[in-house]
Parts: sequence; C-alpha cells; structure tokens
Amino acid sequence: MNHQQINSRSSHYSGITFRDHSFETHFHNSYELICVLKGSIKVTVNSQSAILREKDFILIPPCMLHSISESRDAIFFIAIITADYIPDFFAAHKKNETPIFSVDEISFDYLKKYLFEKKYHSDYQLKACFYIILSFAEQGKCLLASNSINYDFVFAVNSYIADHFTEPIRRAQLAEVTGYEEHYFSSLFQKNFGSNLCQYVNSQRISYALKLLSETDSTVSQIALECGFSSVKEFNNAFMLQMNETPSQYRKKHRVG
Repeated sequence: MNHQQINSRSSHYSGITFRDHSFETHFHNSYELICVLKGSIKVTVNSQSAILREKDFILIPPCMLHSISESRDAIFFIAIITADYIPDFFAAHKKNETPIFSVDEISFDYLKKYLFEKKYHSDYQLKACFYIILSFAEQGKCLLASNSINYDFVFAVNSYIADHFTEPIRRAQLAEVTGYEEHYFSSLFQKNFGSNLCQYVNSQRISYALKLLSETDSTVSQIALECGFSSVKEFNNAFMLQMNETPSQYRKKHRVG
C-alpha cells in the first residue's frame, strides 16, 4: 500500500500515524521521515533493508525507492517534507545518504507532544520539531542506497505524475514527455518502479485521496473525481486494494477536526 506524498496540491509538510500497515515500493520528490512509536518495522531503501524498533527514526531522501513491511502490531509516524521547508539543512544534506538514528528522551517527549500528537500551535513549533530531528539525523548511521536506480528517469516520471495524476495519463503520452520510445519506457518503468504505470498512478491518486478524506468535508464521490478516477466504483476498488479498507472507514479513523 502506498501513502500520501507531497505534490503541487499540498503544503510543505504532511504527517500521519499508521498502525499495522505495510507499503509497497514507492518514492517521493520530497523527504520522508519515519519514526516507530511501537513495535518494529522493516524498511527497505532500494536494495538495502533495516529493522527499525521503538523510537528509531529514518530519513529517506527524495527519489529513493522504499517500502515498509513486517509491521504487524506496529505503530509508526510518517512525515513528508519538501526540500524548501528547512532549506539550510536540506541544501547541505547528501541525497544518497539515508540516516537511521534516535533522539534523547527530552527531545522525544517534545516531539510526541508537538509532532506525533499534533498539538503544535504554530509553524515555528513544527519547524522546531524538525530542527531537533535533523540535529540527531546528522549523527546517525547511514543505510547506503543502491546505485542501480536511474534517478533522472525516476525524478522526471514522478514530477510529471505529481503534476498530472488527476488527469488521464497514458504510457505513450508519458514516454513522449520524458523523451523515451514507448516500449523502452515501459521496460524502464517496470525496472525502476516495480509496478506498471496504471498501478503507480493509482497509488498517487490514493495518496492524495488520503489527505482529502482526513482534511476536507468533500464527499467520497467528489474526492474520487478530484483525484482522477473515472468513477466512484473504480476509486473504491483501488482504495480497498491499497488500504484494505473503504474510503469511509479510513475517514472515520483519520478525520481531522
């Protein structure tokens, strides 16, 4: 299952807590921060895997293929952060490094209150949380990423999909936009993404739907169309396949306000 991503339709930061979830291989144009709040999860970044336990963090750079598995009985927080949200850190951070780290107890209690439980009152408090996290990330050990990924291809494809996933996207169209012959594009896509184009585009649509379901009063029918699905039935089927629950069930659990 895939989860929300930051794209042209959202803000600089988005965070949500998951319970007993696994996520198939995906990536973002933004940074992804994961913190395990209970239990343990297996995180794979390209070909490298690590087990994260309670109070462990990992910071995944943009365009790194990653997945989460073996998360039974686990609760974990995921934040998606654009590079321009805290530019002084991200400008210096090496994009091929994926640090795994922990924070001290005082810092963790602050993060629990103002980040994980979403009790912050201003953008300054939220940024303070990330400065705390990033100060420890600089000292973390790095999970080295594989060099087998074509990052230029991945970034070009993801950038286009992020801007156009609410519209019909066809393989021939995307191949032309990114400058590849269609059959070669299809092979390259499968190699770098581990899925076909339709599956991946739907995963991005579901990612956007999660945000709308939790933060707006739009009906499920309205959200289905806004996210680029041709019908509510198609939306419900894709949502159930990725999230193992209906959009209404998800909204009931995660509705904000």
